[in-house]
Amino acid sequence: MILSRDISDRIVDVSYYYLGKPFDWETFNCVHFVRKVYLEVDIYLPPLIRKGLPPAEFHLSDDEFTAMPIGHTVFFKRKESKLERLWTHVAIIIGPNELVHCTRNLGRGVVITPKSEFMEIYSLAPKVQNLK
Repeated sequence: MILSRDISDRIVDVSYYYLGKPFDWETFNCVHFVRKVYLEVDIYLPPLIRKGLPPAEFHLSDDEFTAMPIGHTVFFKRKESKLERLWTHVAIIIGPNELVHCTRNLGRGVVITPKSEFMEIYSLAPKVQNLK
């Protein structure tokens, strides 16, 4: 999915509104956060199935992620996770070196994390075409 500059800016603005909102596994986790932000800018995220692949149109490949396109979602897997899931976390890119996400591992709740710190804990989840 290619976002316009206007939509990207709106996604960042809406995500800032949630900064500091507490993490709650059942009612406000990383998926709830991203869904709320995207819905507020009229983008519908399909149901996210924890054991399935991230939706291709909402997840970036390695090359796309390197460019850090503002407003885009990206899916990750915690490096230490023993879960058989292909992804365990989702975040929104808000700058050339920053992501905003709802976490219980890098703070508590909705926070902004530098990409370098984020990548110490997470790996990029595989993208559909990378598994073929």
